[in-house]
Formats: sequence, C-alpha cells, structure tokens
Amino acid sequence: MKNDPAIDEIRKIRHIISQECGHDPKKLVEYYMKRQRSKHNTSRHADFDKKMTPGNKTGTPAVRAQNG
Repeated sequence: MKNDPAIDEIRKIRHIISQECGHDPKKLVEYYMKRQRSKHNTSRHADFDKKMTPGNKTGTPAVRAQNG
C-alpha cells in the first residue's frame, strides 16, 4: 500500500480532533454533529486550515499551531 499525503493529513487532523475531545466517542460525535450543523460546513469547499476544533476557541488554525 502506497502512502498518500492527503490521507496522512486527514488522519493527522482526525487524531488531533480526537485528542482534543479526550478520545471520548460521545464528545467526538457531539463535535462532528455540531460541526455538521454549523454554517462553516454549508460550503462544499470548507477551508480546513481555518477550522475550529474543540480545544481551539480562538479560531486560529489548529493544525498549523501544532506544526509551528
């Protein structure tokens, strides 16, 4: 199986979100349901660099903050 950078990035982001929810399945479901209902996701082309994760209330990019 080849490594796909896009899939690796998705997995990394999903892990960060899970980590910020304390790896709690109920919190994860709540987070994704809330995200699905948000206006941010009404666009087909959501800007994932500007996503707000549970532990990122400032609106700064969570993934970029992790990477420096």
